[in-house]
Amino acid sequence: MQTTEDLIASLVAHGCLPMVAGLQPSGPPPQGDLLTHAERARAGFNGAGFTFRYIAADSPVFADFGPQTATLRAENADADRALRALGLAIEGVAADIVIREEPHPSDASRTQRVFLVRVSERRYARVIVAFPRLGALSRAGIEVKVAGMEAVGRRSAVG
Repeated sequence: MQTTEDLIASLVAHGCLPMVAGLQPSGPPPQGDLLTHAERARAGFNGAGFTFRYIAADSPVFADFGPQTATLRAENADADRALRALGLAIEGVAADIVIREEPHPSDASRTQRVFLVRVSERRYARVIVAFPRLGALSRAGIEVKVAGMEAVGRRSAVG
C-alpha cells in the first residue's frame, strides 16, 4: 500500500496532469470509494463535482473533481515528503516546469508551492500545494489544487 504522500503524487502526475492535457489518466486508477453527496459535504467539498476517498498506508486521501479544478486533501501527510514526492512525480512526466513558493493568500499559518507545468503544446496545469509553514502549529495537512490553463498568444506561460 502506498504512503499518503506517494498516493497524492501519483494521483496528480498520472491522473490530473494527463486530464488537463485532454488525455486519459496513465495506468489504472487506484481503488477508491465514490462518496455520496452527504459524505462529500461532510468532507468539506461543495458545488458541482464528485469525490473519491482513497486509503493510503497512513491516512485517507480525498480527491474532489470539479468542473474546473481537482482538489486533493490529506490531513496526516508529511509536507516535506509530499512536496518531494510531488516534485519528483511531476518532473517524471513533464520537462517544462516553473516552481515558486509564496505565503498562502488566506491562511497565515500556511505556505503554498506553485508548480506551473506544460502538459501539451497549448495547455498548462497550475498545481498549488498548501501546507503548514515551518514552525506553525497547524495540523491542517496538505491540500493540492490542480487546474488547467490555455496558452495565450505567442508568449509561453512557463518561463
